Amino acid sequence: MREFLQRFTVARRLSITLFITLFFFCVIGMLLYHMSVRNQQLRQHIISYGSFSRDISEIRGMYNSMRGDFGFAFIISSETDPVNSVKLVDWFTSRNQSLVRFIQRLKGYTDLPVNLLQQRDSFLISLEHFQQLNQSKFDQVLSVTAADSSTTNFIELKSFLFDQYTTSFQELTDQSNKLELALSRQNEILIKDADHKSKQILLLSAIFIVLSIVGIVFFFRIITQSIVQPVHNAKDCLQRLSLGEIPSIHMVHGKDEISDMLRALLVLLDNQKRLVRFTEAVAQENFGVEADMFGGNGPVVASLIRMRNSLEESAVQNANKNWYNEGISKLSLILRKKEEDLNQMAFSVLRFLVKYVGANQGSFFIINSSDSEQELVSVATYAYDRQKFGHTRIQWGEGLLGAACLEKQMIYMTEIPQGYTQITSGLGEATPSCLIILPLLYENQVEGAIELALFETLNEHQVNFLNDASNVIASELNGVRTNLKIRLLLQQTQQQTEELKATEEEIRQNMEELSSTQDEMSRQQKQNNELLQRFDLAAKTTTEGLWDMRVPANLEFTDETHFEWTDNFRRMLGYVSVSDFPNKLGSWSNLLHPDDKERTLTAFSAHLLDFTGKTPYDIKYQVKTRTADYRWFRAVGNTLRDETGKPLRVAGTLIDIQEQVDLLGLSAAIDSTLATVEISHEGIILSANQNFLNLLDYQLNEIRGCHHSSLIESEYSRSLNYSEFWESLKKGISQVGKLVRITHSGEEKWISVVYSPVFDFQGKLVKVIAFSPMLHSFEN
Repeated sequence: MREFLQRFTVARRLSITLFITLFFFCVIGMLLYHMSVRNQQLRQHIISYGSFSRDISEIRGMYNSMRGDFGFAFIISSETDPVNSVKLVDWFTSRNQSLVRFIQRLKGYTDLPVNLLQQRDSFLISLEHFQQLNQSKFDQVLSVTAADSSTTNFIELKSFLFDQYTTSFQELTDQSNKLELALSRQNEILIKDADHKSKQILLLSAIFIVLSIVGIVFFFRIITQSIVQPVHNAKDCLQRLSLGEIPSIHMVHGKDEISDMLRALLVLLDNQKRLVRFTEAVAQENFGVEADMFGGNGPVVASLIRMRNSLEESAVQNANKNWYNEGISKLSLILRKKEEDLNQMAFSVLRFLVKYVGANQGSFFIINSSDSEQELVSVATYAYDRQKFGHTRIQWGEGLLGAACLEKQMIYMTEIPQGYTQITSGLGEATPSCLIILPLLYENQVEGAIELALFETLNEHQVNFLNDASNVIASELNGVRTNLKIRLLLQQTQQQTEELKATEEEIRQNMEELSSTQDEMSRQQKQNNELLQRFDLAAKTTTEGLWDMRVPANLEFTDETHFEWTDNFRRMLGYVSVSDFPNKLGSWSNLLHPDDKERTLTAFSAHLLDFTGKTPYDIKYQVKTRTADYRWFRAVGNTLRDETGKPLRVAGTLIDIQEQVDLLGLSAAIDSTLATVEISHEGIILSANQNFLNLLDYQLNEIRGCHHSSLIESEYSRSLNYSEFWESLKKGISQVGKLVRITHSGEEKWISVVYSPVFDFQGKLVKVIAFSPMLHSFEN
């Protein structure tokens, strides 16, 4: 039935319902009209019977009067009064005519039952006989006089009046009574029949009305269900859609408007499913998926495509960032090995860079300074044609390499001069498509240079990586060369000390030659003093604590083993003099943190006892200071060995890294608990951590470079309070409060925030850092 109704539109279904309702109401109206007509007919019959009964009563009164008129006429005739005789004749004539009219009226009552018609006819016969008898005898009565009272005519009239006339009158009366009784009974029957039929009609009408109402309600319910049920289905579907679900709807084949709406809803659900598949594919970084929902058109599809492209760009940026961080980490790991052979370290670094950026060949140069000039010396090559680079020294400012070092600027070229260089393989050689020269700068001083050649051009993030990597390499290169210089100075000092001892022995053995060699001794002593002064000056100048030890011949160490600690080493631990911190191993080893002591001493022993010299000594540990608290330090050491690799002397530095550790911990704590954003002194957003981005639902690239006012209400950003806010920050006054911030969707969110100004060494405002609790926002 419902499928049949769905072939019609809603308007047509409502029209059918209205038509059926009107039909039932018309039938009910006709039934009520029929009841009214039937009741009217019954009332007419009852009225007619009443009129009939009244006519009979009047006739009976009339012939009773006429009977009296006969007696009165008989009396008048005996008195022979002509006046009364005339009046009596007129009166009797009038009554007789009225009786004739009543007779004609009774004959007009034809709509009577058969028994009543028969009794009426008998009554009319008797009445007509009585009327004729009255008419024939009345004149005779008037013609009789008192003188004739003894005559035969008078006696006959008297006998007629008292016998025949009385009998006729009595018969007429009996007929009248019977007719009235029959009329009364028929009227009662008619009333009862009318009541019975009225009740039947009323009952049938009530039953028909009830059935009509039930039929109308039933049909109306079917019509309503055919409309309401699909609407409820559509409503339930839309409610589930609003809750984020994707309900299922069966295919609709109707031709009405609701079926059209459900089919449109089916299309919407299909687009929702396509949207879910699209978002899942994008979430799995399948950025090649097509946005085929809504026919591939419309603002929603355009927004999704922009989202996909934005996520793809973010993924590429994250991949580049991860690639960058991984490269810096691997490079730092290579540099931390601190290989004693500078050429080997340069080769390891160069090989890593060539492979990591996909270069085809490269060269590593270091600066070689002399009193007269500077030059770049090639210390490592990778994948180069050996014959072409036989000339491994380049003068300062010579060629592209020398110009890059002179200008202290990176050179990146995609058009290589003809004949500049060739990339050679077993099958031939070709000119590279890309050349990059990186000067290694440390504190604005050139430490060396790296040159790379490629067949493919570098991306921006690869160029940035190489540029930053050159700074890291330059810093480590400077440290290695400094350590080598210190090692060389130590070796020279030791050698000169040995020479002094040999000289002293010779002096003791050859006192006679003392005078001749005095000048030479003075010169040697002067040189030794200069070396010691240089070493002492270097030790006092550096912020690091220096230490050294002459390794015992038996390679056994105790707390009493002699160690030399510089004054700066003692001050780093809170001590002042040798009495506070004696020159022995136990002074330092007994202050190591219990968790680090075994690890540190094991690393120190492994370094010393590795006769190959390949095990480095570079370790971080905690040491108890004089104030009884532990601080983090980094120790780096190198060992002087004989030709067999046996350690002779070990020396190194101690670096205080507590601030770095604290900063790392503080930074991690801040990033895990607070939402932070850095703002320049001009109000430009520099960076923000992930907590801040999550709090206001932004991506970093959406707010970086934007003014701080873009995150607040526009009315407040133009107010005097906002200007005073920045003036207070410039004066060094932190700003604290619960403020309104605008989220990515335009929503206003109350957050608790602290603005803290940051100044440089000259007291100039550099930037402002805003801190906000990550998990708290306040409703207005």
